[in-house]
Amino acid sequence: MQKQLLKLSLGSGSQKIEGFKNVDINAAINPDFLMDITDLQFNDDSVDVLYASHVLEHLENKTTLEHKDFLLKVLRKWNNLLTHDGSLYICVPDIETISNALLENIKKTETVNSLVEMIYGGKRNKFDRHYFGFTKSTLSDLLIKAGYQNIEYFEPFVDDESKHKLNNKNISLNLVAHKSKNKNFIPPKFKPTQNNTLQEIADQRLDEIASLHLAIKELRESKIEAQNVHNKIQKDLLNTCNERLEEINSITATAKELQGQLRAKRSIISKAIDQFKKTDNENETNSD
Repeated sequence: MQKQLLKLSLGSGSQKIEGFKNVDINAAINPDFLMDITDLQFNDDSVDVLYASHVLEHLENKTTLEHKDFLLKVLRKWNNLLTHDGSLYICVPDIETISNALLENIKKTETVNSLVEMIYGGKRNKFDRHYFGFTKSTLSDLLIKAGYQNIEYFEPFVDDESKHKLNNKNISLNLVAHKSKNKNFIPPKFKPTQNNTLQEIADQRLDEIASLHLAIKELRESKIEAQNVHNKIQKDLLNTCNERLEEINSITATAKELQGQLRAKRSIISKAIDQFKKTDNENETNSD
Protein backbone atom coordinates (compact mmCIF):
# COMPACT_ATOMS: atom_id res chain seq x y z
CA MET A 1 0.00 0.00 0.00
CA GLN A 2 1.40 3.37 -1.04
CA LYS A 3 2.13 5.70 1.83
CA GLN A 4 -0.06 8.82 1.83
CA LEU A 5 2.05 11.95 1.53
CA LEU A 6 1.43 15.08 3.54
CA LYS A 7 0.15 18.43 2.37
CA LEU A 8 0.98 21.06 4.95
CA SER A 9 -0.32 24.60 5.40
CA LEU A 10 2.35 26.45 7.38
CA GLY A 11 1.52 29.21 9.86
CA SER A 12 -2.05 28.87 8.68
CA GLY A 13 -3.80 30.38 11.68
CA SER A 14 -7.49 29.49 11.60
CA GLN A 15 -7.52 29.13 7.79
CA LYS A 16 -8.55 25.62 6.72
CA ILE A 17 -7.64 24.24 3.29
CA GLU A 18 -9.25 21.04 2.08
CA GLY A 19 -6.73 18.22 1.93
CA PHE A 20 -4.09 20.11 3.96
CA LYS A 21 -2.98 19.74 7.57
CA ASN A 22 -2.47 22.95 9.51
CA VAL A 23 0.86 23.62 11.21
CA ASP A 24 1.07 26.53 13.65
CA ILE A 25 2.85 27.53 16.86
CA ASN A 26 -0.29 29.12 18.32
CA ALA A 27 -2.07 26.50 20.45
CA ALA A 28 -5.16 28.72 20.78
CA ILE A 29 -6.22 27.97 17.18
CA ASN A 30 -5.94 24.18 17.68
CA PRO A 31 -3.77 23.30 14.63
CA ASP A 32 -3.35 19.73 13.37
CA PHE A 33 0.34 19.99 14.27
CA LEU A 34 1.44 22.32 17.06
CA MET A 35 4.92 23.14 15.83
CA ASP A 36 7.41 25.92 15.10
CA ILE A 37 7.46 26.15 11.30
CA THR A 38 11.13 27.20 11.37
CA ASP A 39 11.97 23.77 12.79
CA LEU A 40 9.45 21.29 11.37
CA GLN A 41 9.70 17.81 12.88
CA PHE A 42 8.79 15.66 9.87
CA ASN A 43 10.80 13.07 7.99
CA ASP A 44 12.69 14.14 4.89
CA ASP A 45 10.94 13.34 1.58
CA SER A 46 7.60 12.96 3.38
CA VAL A 47 5.73 16.07 2.22
CA ASP A 48 4.15 16.46 -1.20
CA VAL A 49 3.07 20.12 -0.94
CA LEU A 50 3.98 22.98 1.38
CA TYR A 51 1.75 26.05 1.41
CA ALA A 52 3.07 29.16 3.18
CA SER A 53 0.86 32.19 2.64
CA HIS A 54 2.13 35.44 4.17
CA VAL A 55 4.16 33.75 6.89
CA LEU A 56 7.77 34.09 5.69
CA GLU A 57 7.85 37.82 6.49
CA HIS A 58 6.58 37.04 10.03
CA LEU A 59 9.43 34.69 10.94
CA GLU A 60 11.40 36.09 13.85
CA ASN A 61 15.12 35.39 13.80
CA LYS A 62 16.13 34.17 17.26
CA THR A 63 19.49 32.89 16.06
CA THR A 64 22.85 34.62 15.68
CA LEU A 65 22.58 34.38 11.88
CA GLU A 66 21.96 37.30 9.55
CA HIS A 67 18.25 37.41 8.73
CA LYS A 68 18.73 36.33 5.10
CA ASP A 69 20.86 33.39 6.24
CA PHE A 70 18.21 32.50 8.80
CA LEU A 71 15.50 32.48 6.10
CA LEU A 72 17.77 30.47 3.80
CA LYS A 73 18.21 27.85 6.53
CA VAL A 74 14.42 27.61 7.00
CA LEU A 75 13.77 27.30 3.25
CA ARG A 76 16.42 24.56 2.95
CA LYS A 77 14.78 22.69 5.83
CA TRP A 78 11.44 22.88 4.03
CA ASN A 79 13.10 21.72 0.82
CA ASN A 80 14.46 18.63 2.57
CA LEU A 81 10.95 17.67 3.69
CA LEU A 82 9.60 17.70 0.12
CA THR A 83 9.48 14.62 -2.06
CA HIS A 84 11.59 14.59 -5.24
CA ASP A 85 8.72 16.20 -7.19
CA GLY A 86 7.25 18.18 -4.28
CA SER A 87 6.34 21.86 -4.47
CA LEU A 88 6.40 24.90 -2.22
CA TYR A 89 3.65 27.48 -2.73
CA ILE A 90 4.80 30.67 -1.08
CA CYS A 91 3.09 34.07 -0.81
CA VAL A 92 4.47 37.31 0.62
CA PRO A 93 3.65 41.04 0.34
CA ASP A 94 5.07 42.30 -2.97
CA ILE A 95 7.22 45.21 -1.78
CA GLU A 96 7.86 46.53 -5.29
CA THR A 97 4.16 46.71 -6.19
CA ILE A 98 3.23 48.09 -2.76
CA SER A 99 5.91 50.80 -3.04
CA ASN A 100 4.55 51.93 -6.40
CA ALA A 101 0.98 51.84 -5.06
CA LEU A 102 1.99 54.01 -2.10
CA LEU A 103 3.38 56.71 -4.35
CA GLU A 104 0.29 56.56 -6.59
CA ASN A 105 -2.10 56.84 -3.63
CA ILE A 106 -0.04 59.10 -1.37
CA LYS A 107 -2.98 61.44 -0.63
CA LYS A 108 -5.43 58.64 0.21
CA THR A 109 -4.94 58.16 3.94
CA GLU A 110 -6.89 54.90 4.32
CA THR A 111 -5.10 53.31 1.35
CA VAL A 112 -1.69 54.45 2.63
CA ASN A 113 -2.41 53.05 6.11
CA SER A 114 -3.47 49.71 4.60
CA LEU A 115 -0.34 49.50 2.43
CA VAL A 116 1.98 50.52 5.28
CA GLU A 117 0.41 47.74 7.36
CA MET A 118 1.25 45.25 4.58
CA ILE A 119 4.89 46.34 4.85
CA TYR A 120 5.28 46.43 8.64
CA GLY A 121 2.43 44.19 9.80
CA GLY A 122 -0.62 45.18 11.81
CA LYS A 123 1.11 44.62 15.19
CA ARG A 124 -2.19 43.59 16.77
CA ASN A 125 -0.43 40.77 18.61
CA LYS A 126 3.07 39.30 18.95
CA PHE A 127 2.68 37.29 15.72
CA ASP A 128 1.39 40.23 13.65
CA ARG A 129 4.65 41.95 12.70
CA HIS A 130 6.94 41.77 9.66
CA TYR A 131 10.69 41.28 9.92
CA PHE A 132 11.60 41.24 6.22
CA GLY A 133 10.34 42.39 2.82
CA PHE A 134 10.58 40.69 -0.58
CA THR A 135 10.49 41.41 -4.28
CA LYS A 136 10.31 38.68 -6.93
CA SER A 137 14.06 39.06 -7.38
CA THR A 138 15.03 38.69 -3.72
CA LEU A 139 12.58 35.86 -3.00
CA SER A 140 13.60 33.95 -6.14
CA ASP A 141 17.25 34.38 -5.16
CA LEU A 142 16.59 32.82 -1.74
CA LEU A 143 14.60 29.95 -3.23
CA ILE A 144 17.29 29.14 -5.78
CA LYS A 145 20.00 29.17 -3.12
CA ALA A 146 17.82 26.89 -0.97
CA GLY A 147 17.71 24.28 -3.75
CA TYR A 148 14.43 25.01 -5.53
CA GLN A 149 13.96 25.28 -9.28
CA ASN A 150 11.34 26.19 -11.91
CA ILE A 151 10.12 29.18 -9.92
CA GLU A 152 7.02 30.82 -11.39
CA TYR A 153 3.90 32.77 -10.51
CA PHE A 154 0.73 30.90 -9.60
CA GLU A 155 -2.90 31.96 -9.47
CA PRO A 156 -4.22 32.00 -5.88
CA PHE A 157 -6.33 28.96 -5.04
CA VAL A 158 -7.04 29.79 -1.38
CA ASP A 159 -9.28 32.59 -0.16
CA ASP A 160 -6.63 34.36 1.93
CA GLU A 161 -4.06 37.18 1.71
CA SER A 162 -2.71 35.69 -1.53
CA LYS A 163 -5.72 37.28 -3.28
CA HIS A 164 -4.99 40.81 -2.05
CA LYS A 165 -5.35 43.35 -4.86
CA LEU A 166 -5.38 47.13 -5.22
CA ASN A 167 -6.94 48.64 -8.34
CA ASN A 168 -6.93 45.15 -9.92
CA LYS A 169 -3.18 44.77 -9.29
CA ASN A 170 -1.84 41.90 -7.21
CA ILE A 171 -0.05 43.20 -4.13
CA SER A 172 0.68 39.66 -3.00
CA LEU A 173 3.71 37.98 -4.57
CA ASN A 174 2.64 34.36 -5.21
CA LEU A 175 5.38 31.96 -6.34
CA VAL A 176 5.51 28.20 -6.68
CA ALA A 177 8.94 26.56 -6.45
CA HIS A 178 9.74 22.93 -7.15
CA LYS A 179 12.30 20.74 -5.46
CA SER A 180 15.35 19.92 -7.50
CA LYS A 181 15.27 16.31 -8.66
CA ASN A 182 19.06 16.20 -8.63
CA LYS A 183 20.21 15.02 -5.19
CA ASN A 184 23.64 16.55 -5.88
CA PHE A 185 22.10 19.84 -6.95
CA ILE A 186 24.35 22.81 -6.23
CA PRO A 187 22.44 26.12 -6.26
CA PRO A 188 23.84 28.36 -9.03
CA LYS A 189 25.27 31.70 -8.09
CA PHE A 190 22.57 34.29 -8.62
CA LYS A 191 23.31 36.30 -11.74
CA PRO A 192 22.58 40.03 -11.67
CA THR A 193 19.79 41.03 -14.04
CA GLN A 194 17.63 44.05 -14.65
CA ASN A 195 15.72 43.00 -11.55
CA ASN A 196 18.65 44.23 -9.49
CA THR A 197 17.86 47.72 -10.73
CA LEU A 198 14.27 47.13 -9.68
CA GLN A 199 15.58 46.04 -6.29
CA GLU A 200 17.49 49.30 -5.96
CA ILE A 201 14.30 51.18 -6.86
CA ALA A 202 12.35 49.11 -4.33
CA ASP A 203 14.96 49.86 -1.64
CA GLN A 204 14.73 53.56 -2.47
CA ARG A 205 10.94 53.39 -2.29
CA LEU A 206 11.20 51.67 1.08
CA ASP A 207 13.33 54.56 2.35
CA GLU A 208 10.70 56.98 1.02
CA ILE A 209 7.96 54.96 2.72
CA ALA A 210 9.88 54.99 6.00
CA SER A 211 10.21 58.79 5.74
CA LEU A 212 6.52 59.04 4.92
CA HIS A 213 5.65 56.81 7.85
CA LEU A 214 7.73 59.06 10.13
CA ALA A 215 6.02 62.17 8.72
CA ILE A 216 2.59 60.62 9.32
CA LYS A 217 3.62 59.77 12.88
CA GLU A 218 4.83 63.34 13.51
CA LEU A 219 1.62 64.71 11.99
CA ARG A 220 -0.46 62.51 14.29
CA GLU A 221 1.60 63.62 17.29
CA SER A 222 1.12 67.28 16.28
CA LYS A 223 -2.60 66.66 15.93
CA ILE A 224 -2.69 65.09 19.40
CA GLU A 225 -0.72 68.03 20.83
CA ALA A 226 -3.09 70.52 19.16
CA GLN A 227 -6.05 68.60 20.53
CA ASN A 228 -4.52 68.71 24.03
CA VAL A 229 -4.07 72.51 23.74
CA HIS A 230 -7.65 72.83 22.50
CA ASN A 231 -8.90 70.71 25.42
CA LYS A 232 -6.90 72.82 27.90
CA ILE A 233 -8.34 76.07 26.50
CA GLN A 234 -11.84 74.62 26.72
CA LYS A 235 -11.20 73.51 30.29
CA ASP A 236 -9.81 76.94 31.28
CA LEU A 237 -12.80 78.69 29.68
CA LEU A 238 -15.19 76.36 31.48
CA ASN A 239 -13.44 77.00 34.81
CA THR A 240 -13.57 80.78 34.20
CA CYS A 241 -17.27 80.58 33.31
CA ASN A 242 -17.97 78.56 36.45
CA GLU A 243 -16.07 81.09 38.58
CA ARG A 244 -18.01 84.00 37.02
CA LEU A 245 -21.26 82.11 37.53
CA GLU A 246 -20.43 81.62 41.20
CA GLU A 247 -19.69 85.35 41.49
CA ILE A 248 -23.03 86.20 39.82
CA ASN A 249 -24.86 83.80 42.13
CA SER A 250 -23.15 85.38 45.14
CA ILE A 251 -24.03 88.92 43.96
CA THR A 252 -27.62 87.82 43.30
CA ALA A 253 -27.89 86.34 46.79
CA THR A 254 -26.45 89.53 48.33
CA ALA A 255 -28.88 91.65 46.30
CA LYS A 256 -31.81 89.55 47.49
CA GLU A 257 -30.62 89.91 51.07
CA LEU A 258 -30.30 93.70 50.68
CA GLN A 259 -33.76 93.84 49.09
CA GLY A 260 -35.16 91.99 52.11
CA GLN A 261 -33.43 94.37 54.49
CA LEU A 262 -34.71 97.34 52.48
CA ARG A 263 -38.28 96.06 52.60
CA ALA A 264 -37.97 95.55 56.36
CA LYS A 265 -36.67 99.10 56.85
CA ARG A 266 -39.44 100.49 54.63
CA SER A 267 -41.99 98.64 56.75
CA ILE A 268 -40.49 100.10 59.96
CA ILE A 269 -40.44 103.60 58.47
CA SER A 270 -44.03 103.21 57.24
CA LYS A 271 -45.17 102.10 60.68
CA ALA A 272 -43.28 104.99 62.29
CA ILE A 273 -44.96 107.50 59.94
CA ASP A 274 -48.38 106.01 60.68
CA GLN A 275 -47.68 106.23 64.40
CA PHE A 276 -46.48 109.82 64.05
CA LYS A 277 -49.64 110.77 62.12
CA LYS A 278 -51.81 109.09 64.71
CA THR A 279 -50.06 110.90 67.58
CA ASP A 280 -50.28 114.22 65.75
CA ASN A 281 -54.02 113.79 65.21
CA GLU A 282 -54.54 112.96 68.87
CA ASN A 283 -52.64 116.10 69.89
CA GLU A 284 -54.79 118.27 67.64
CA THR A 285 -57.96 116.75 69.11
CA ASN A 286 -56.81 117.43 72.66
CA SER A 287 -55.99 121.05 71.80
CA ASP A 288 -59.53 121.60 70.59
